Amino acid sequence: KVTQASDQFSLGVIVYEMFAGQLPYQDKLDKNLTAKKLSQLAYESILKHDPHVPIWIDGSIHKACHLDDKSRYEALSEFLFDLEHPNPTFLKTVQTAEEPEFVLKKYKVLVAVSFAINIFLLLLLVR
Repeated sequence: KVTQASDQFSLGVIVYEMFAGQLPYQDKLDKNLTAKKLSQLAYESILKHDPHVPIWIDGSIHKACHLDDKSRYEALSEFLFDLEHPNPTFLKTVQTAEEPEFVLKKYKVLVAVSFAINIFLLLLLVR
């Protein structure tokens, strides 16, 4: 049945795919899905695919893509508002993405290793 909630779910899936490059429940949703199997599906955070997405955007998309239509936004305008404005409810969620300091250290190590390899290759070319 086509409803405002199903339209919202579809829009949420499209927005999720724009950020993550894949579907939120992958290819596990189909017409023959039993209620038991449906309840076992879990939303995969966009932060796993792109840690730079703000957590409140992930939270709003999660709510729009919720499998239980009663847990979605009451109006599509609420979803659109939450995409543009940080919702304090989603800001309280524990962030699963790597902390910026850790990412910075990781990239510094990567640059240092890359530099060392380039120097080594340059020395091999000179000989």
